[in-house]
Amino acid sequence: MQAEVRGIEANDILNWPHWSPVDATCDLQWFTVTIGPPGEQGADLYQIAVATPLGIKKHVSKARFVGLVVDRFEPPVIEQAIREFVAGSQARTWQGVVNLLRAKMRWEYEGLRQV
Repeated sequence: MQAEVRGIEANDILNWPHWSPVDATCDLQWFTVTIGPPGEQGADLYQIAVATPLGIKKHVSKARFVGLVVDRFEPPVIEQAIREFVAGSQARTWQGVVNLLRAKMRWEYEGLRQV
C-alpha cells in the first residue's frame, strides 16, 4: 500500500507556491500535507518541516532536526521532496504507511489513544 499527496500548503507563506525566498540557500518552513490512500476519499493531515542545511543551522537550536532537507528552498524543489518522501513510504497496511510517514512528519492524530 502507498500514500497519495492530495495537497501541500505552506503554513506561514500566503502566496505559496508563487513565493520566492530572500535566500534560497537558507530557510526553514512548516507545511501541511494532505495524504490519503489512492482511490479513497478520506485523507489525513500531516505537518512537516522543510529546510536547507543553512536554514537548519540558523533556525534549529540544539534539538535534532526532523523533517526534509533540500538544497534550495524553492517551491518546485520542496513539493518534489515531499511527494518523493510520501511515495517512498510504502507498507503492507495503511497503519504501516502512517508509521513510515511519522518518521519525518507530525500526524494530526498523534498522541490520541486508539480505540
